[in-house]
Amino acid sequence: MAETVEEFLARRHIAALGTHNGDGSIQMSAVWYLFEGGSVYVATPAGSVKARNVEAKGTASVVIDSREPGVALKTASGHGPAELITGEEAARINMQIFERYLSADAIADERVGGYMVSNDDATVKVTPARWNWLDLGEAFGGLFETPGYMLPLV
Repeated sequence: MAETVEEFLARRHIAALGTHNGDGSIQMSAVWYLFEGGSVYVATPAGSVKARNVEAKGTASVVIDSREPGVALKTASGHGPAELITGEEAARINMQIFERYLSADAIADERVGGYMVSNDDATVKVTPARWNWLDLGEAFGGLFETPGYMLPLV
């Protein structure tokens, strides 16, 4: 059975978040994320460029792809309204993000978890109207899973 975009987004990957700079260029950031209720949430410092861009423009784009050895590329991309969340709600969401990517030991370590919690005091929420979804494995009938077809990403 083919994986759905929602199943894919619920897994742990690295996302690329794109926000619009004042000069028209795009600010790209590799980020950890949480996918919930059709939205992507990204922890960030409230004073970061991406946070300022979201506050100024109210829109963002996100691309999430798989980079698993020997597995064909899967990618989901979307763009839409974005907002900056702060305060207790941001702290709660950000902890969910950290728990997706860090072990309990890392979160308990003040040098890692303590830094992340104190540094990332806001959350970017992006709610794409729709997702563009590509699964090369499905598109090519599984051929990309043939041993030796996919070269390692190093």
